Amino acid sequence: MPFVNIKNAGKLSKEKKAELGDKIADTVSEVLGKSKEKVWVQIDDLERENWVLGGKQLE
Repeated sequence: MPFVNIKNAGKLSKEKKAELGDKIADTVSEVLGKSKEKVWVQIDDLERENWVLGGKQLE
């Protein structure tokens, strides 16, 4: 059973999470030859202030 964890800086809408999860499940299913129904996708929204890119904190 494949498991994919996405960590996102900021908030995604429920609709965007559903779209992202669906497309990731499609891709994993295609590449690994597994049933889409067996692909787990977890999306974590994290506060942007907890991320630093290139030494600069995201706003």
